[in-house]
Amino acid sequence: MPRRNSFMKWWRDFRWPIIGASGVLAVCLGHIGFATHYVLVDDPRSFSDALYLSLQLFTMKSGFIDPPVPWELEVARLLAPAVAAFAAIQALAAVFRDHFQLVRLRFWKDHVVLCGLGEKGFALAKAFRECGDRVVVIERDALNSFAGRCRGPKAVVLAGDATDMETLRKAGVERSRLLVSVCGEDGTNAEVGVNAREMTKDRSGEPLSVIVHIVDVELCGMLQSAMPAGMPGAAMVDFFNVYEAGARTMLGEWPPFSPNENSREDSPRMIVVGMGRLGRNLVVHAARDWHFTRKNESTRLRIACIDRDAAAKVRSLSLRNPGLEGACDLQALQMDVTSPEFEEGAFLFGPQGRCDVSAAYVCFDDDARSLATALKIHRRLGANNLPIVIRMVQLSGLARLLHCGVYGPRPSGSAVGKKVGEGGPREDFGNMHAFGLLDRTCRPDLLFAGNVEKIARAIHEAYVLQQKGKGFSAGTNPSMVDWDDLPDSLKKSNRHQARDIDRKLKDVGCRIVPFTDWSAELVKFTPEEVEIMATMEHDRWCEERLRSGWSYAPGPKDIVKKTSPHLITWEGLSEEIKEYDRNTVREMPIYLARVGYRIFRIKGK
Repeated sequence: MPRRNSFMKWWRDFRWPIIGASGVLAVCLGHIGFATHYVLVDDPRSFSDALYLSLQLFTMKSGFIDPPVPWELEVARLLAPAVAAFAAIQALAAVFRDHFQLVRLRFWKDHVVLCGLGEKGFALAKAFRECGDRVVVIERDALNSFAGRCRGPKAVVLAGDATDMETLRKAGVERSRLLVSVCGEDGTNAEVGVNAREMTKDRSGEPLSVIVHIVDVELCGMLQSAMPAGMPGAAMVDFFNVYEAGARTMLGEWPPFSPNENSREDSPRMIVVGMGRLGRNLVVHAARDWHFTRKNESTRLRIACIDRDAAAKVRSLSLRNPGLEGACDLQALQMDVTSPEFEEGAFLFGPQGRCDVSAAYVCFDDDARSLATALKIHRRLGANNLPIVIRMVQLSGLARLLHCGVYGPRPSGSAVGKKVGEGGPREDFGNMHAFGLLDRTCRPDLLFAGNVEKIARAIHEAYVLQQKGKGFSAGTNPSMVDWDDLPDSLKKSNRHQARDIDRKLKDVGCRIVPFTDWSAELVKFTPEEVEIMATMEHDRWCEERLRSGWSYAPGPKDIVKKTSPHLITWEGLSEEIKEYDRNTVREMPIYLARVGYRIFRIKGK
């Protein structure tokens, strides 16, 4: 299979040069063949006559002649019609391509619909195809430069407006398993998600998953809490932000402090250069992580924000996140990275001249500017080997310099200080790390790393802890495995439970809102509220199991036969099983706080 794929890629890249060369070869051989033939039959022809006859080979009008037939002419009268036929087929395919695609789509199901073919859309389309998924791309611009590179046996590109329901219908949204909208504007993406939900509200079987990219993180939170839940068969809509996901991934790989609550390290200090969307998300996530994991310590996280307009941006960020200044010490350093002040690098060192930075993050949108800024920081640090993380669009171009010999880790032994194979001086850039934002966030496995997925993981982790406390293990309960090893059916079940939280909360007069005031106390449910929501959760679980083919049977649960003794009414359950659902409800405020949301009681309810 890999050899076949590599050949197909090679053929797509070089087919037209090969066909063109074959056409020229057919004309040359035909000319030689006709000239030789007429000399042999004692009827010489002019150069132009032989050329004209050789061109007629493409329409099969001049190849039928009496012997002798030279071998050049034999090859030419087969090669020329083949070239002409291939070109004609390609021309017809280009003219009727849209019609062919619509016919193909009628037979597709469980495919992925991708709306928007910018850099994010192209990266996702490529990733889905590599995973073996069939992809339908909807792009408004018919002349989009990525369109030709996307088309293939498992990918169709439709020109049209993704917000138009008829276009979504042509893409087979009703039969697809996933819709991802990464158009250029938040309003467009939100409209696509709403329309897809409306189109599939009467869908039977597994609901459509819809993932919408929203640039504004605050708008993400508002949409997440405002999206109606509990519609049977309706699409499950989640919201995705590459900058928020990128910040979480970046901090997870290069954390500015240890997540261990018992760590005794000094007050850590991180530097964020460039307070754009990624930089702002880095600050908020780092402060939130510190607040929820290390808030009981006497030390505080220190964050230095460097930007030409740092004071205004930090002030705006603090107003949007009231708990930010209470969780960390924010320092706004207003300077240009091309200024002498930045070149001096005094911000990297404490009052005693020691480097007190634990990690530096360079977050400009321009790759060249990011790399140049990171090099300045690196050279000013000297022997201090703290991680310098550089935001790049993708791991290509300038980012590849950090992974080749010139910018790689310093070799050991006699090669230290020299380039490989040369005797010149060489710097060690091993502490500089390129972070390809699109490569690391526009991946199928990370698309589901939104709020719903994180809550679903937390629900599963709580279940595993409960079962361990009762003495069970993965050997006696196959569901007690890590999330990555959990069967897809159980992952979906946890996701459904996470998505249903909003419906339960509304039934007891509560709602989900963004967790901006981190010092606020978490809601504690009354026993009556716990009982109401636990009953609703059991009813939801029974409905989900019955739709999946499970049935009631006394005795132990049988995963193979899909039978369970708990597919009964709430009143018929044992107190032990009821308590499991009650504990799940009691822990809701904790799940939501970990992903940046809190439960708010609606006045008068």
